Amino acid sequence: MQGGSKGAGAGLLLAALAGAAGGFVAGMLAAGDAPEPAVSTTESSLARPMADLARETAALRDELSRRPVVATQGAVATSPAPLVAQPDVQQVLQQLAAAIADIARRADAGAALAVPVPDSQRHARVRQWFPTEDGNFDEDEHAWRAHALWTCQQLLDAYGPPDSVWMQADGSECWQYAIPDEGNLDFTVHDGRVVRTDAY
Repeated sequence: MQGGSKGAGAGLLLAALAGAAGGFVAGMLAAGDAPEPAVSTTESSLARPMADLARETAALRDELSRRPVVATQGAVATSPAPLVAQPDVQQVLQQLAAAIADIARRADAGAALAVPVPDSQRHARVRQWFPTEDGNFDEDEHAWRAHALWTCQQLLDAYGPPDSVWMQADGSECWQYAIPDEGNLDFTVHDGRVVRTDAY
């Protein structure tokens, strides 16, 4: 640990300086009672700075001893956290609604159908969607708007059982209500729902 080594080295250096300065000062104090030898001008000028250095070194060593040594490790390269795009709430809700609708369609397709007994008014309800001679409106469009996405059970409740049912090439079913010599009303059923009407 590089930080710890530097701290320990600084402590040893200070200790060495303090020891040297302290020894010098102690020697000078011990020699106070002995006859003073001839002191050169150079040694006299160094005495006070060395004493000051010893005190400062001791103070620094004391301060270092009270400080905790914090070991610093080398910087570890870390990659930034990957950005996570916020989900589109509207899109999630639309997908959820579509999934629920699909489950409902499949449930309707697999449910048992209640087939009512044919009644005398059935032909009259079918006949209202046949083309008229004046051709004032598009019968197919009119019938589609009235029956769009009906379930099979709704067809049975409104018109009774169809006169014919067959599978088409795309996998859908065709339910046909026919009145001889008058016309036909066909419903294309896919996944249990009416997806097309043809009146002719």
